Amino acid sequence: MQELSGCLSTLELGPAYNFPMGADGVPFETYKELLKEAQQTVGAASSILIVGGGPVGVEMAGEIKAAHPDKDVTIVNSGTKLLSAAVAPLNDRLVTSIMRQLEALGVRVVLGARLAEIPPPPEGPVKTAIRPTPGATFALSNGESVSADLVFVATGPSAVKPAGADLLPEGAVDGSTGLIKVNEYFLVDGMDGVFAIGDCTNIRETKMGAPSLYFVSLLSPWCVQVRERGRALSSFPCLLATLRSLAYAPPEKQKLNAYTPPDANSAAMFVPLGPRRGASAMGSTVLGPRMTSLAKGKGLLTGMLMKERGLAPPPLET
Repeated sequence: MQELSGCLSTLELGPAYNFPMGADGVPFETYKELLKEAQQTVGAASSILIVGGGPVGVEMAGEIKAAHPDKDVTIVNSGTKLLSAAVAPLNDRLVTSIMRQLEALGVRVVLGARLAEIPPPPEGPVKTAIRPTPGATFALSNGESVSADLVFVATGPSAVKPAGADLLPEGAVDGSTGLIKVNEYFLVDGMDGVFAIGDCTNIRETKMGAPSLYFVSLLSPWCVQVRERGRALSSFPCLLATLRSLAYAPPEKQKLNAYTPPDANSAAMFVPLGPRRGASAMGSTVLGPRMTSLAKGKGLLTGMLMKERGLAPPPLET
């Protein structure tokens, strides 16, 4: 185990995502070549099966149909409705809108079913979610079957990155999910003064990228930027308040703030289906394709990420 020093530490380790969502340890140029190969693989497949009906699986279906309208695309989801990986009950009108748009795109959606066996990833430089299965037929738990030339596994992250696990004591990682055990204050199980946030934790909630990115920006270095900005986060106000209290308040006034995941009246989710379709929910308000496209669909937040790194964002289609 590596040694951590300091009175307060925050861990922003991230989970281990399969390619193309992640490619740990692979040089950037290699990653770009792998993405080009993945595009060719998708283009060569006549039928595609997406395992998982969470945001990643649903958005992948929309992206594929936007680029390849004639391909047969099927989503198989173990939940009884799409986006059911969300612990907070999302606005039902969001789910209904997504279902109607997927139907209009010609995407087949199978709910309440699992694959009897998920094909293993092919050998290569990265563990990939893209698994060619030319001419294969897959049995489902509901008695149906699906034929597909390509399987895309979108069942979410499976484990903390190895580099992160080395920092943690035995028992701090959940053996069934590979995620870091934290309590309602984000304190890591078995560690004093060490907090973990984001996708790497076992907090039961829908993990959102934008609030996490903003939170990381506050914590780098957090002690200076918190003082300068003084703003609370929509998703992590309790941890921000805890860190400020522990860093600046006298001992007798220090306080840990408990976190409660958002419910349907406050949860927000943007689900594009390609660059021009999709739906979003901001609490009880549901936004349609146009606003979803402007907020996320056209560029999938790449412009924001490139600006943060001092790069010129690519031009977007109008």
